[in-house]
Amino acid sequence: MILKVDDYQKIPVILSKNTWYKKLLDPIFGHPEVKPFLPEIKETIINPQYIFRSIRDPRSKLFITVIKTEKFASYFLVVVIKYVKDDDSTTGYISTVMINRKLPKYSTKLWERKILT
Repeated sequence: MILKVDDYQKIPVILSKNTWYKKLLDPIFGHPEVKPFLPEIKETIINPQYIFRSIRDPRSKLFITVIKTEKFASYFLVVVIKYVKDDDSTTGYISTVMINRKLPKYSTKLWERKILT
């Protein structure tokens, strides 16, 4: 296990070694550009700026924050979490992480953090 953290609703979320190494960091089919963003991935799960419903899987949600580092500044870090319900509990599993230029166009926005001014 690479990461285990509770999301903003206190549901445990897991990033497995298999997903990290074989899916995310795969240089051809993955998203190796997310490797230096592990702390931001954790923070996005705990304190997202946006949450969208996945259009591909009703069990999945997209947790999103704005990236603040120079190379990807103003891009969005998208953490896709699939929630699996057992008999008495729910666990989230990170299925992928990516960097996007825009917020999802066709997904339903479920939540947005309000910024206090």
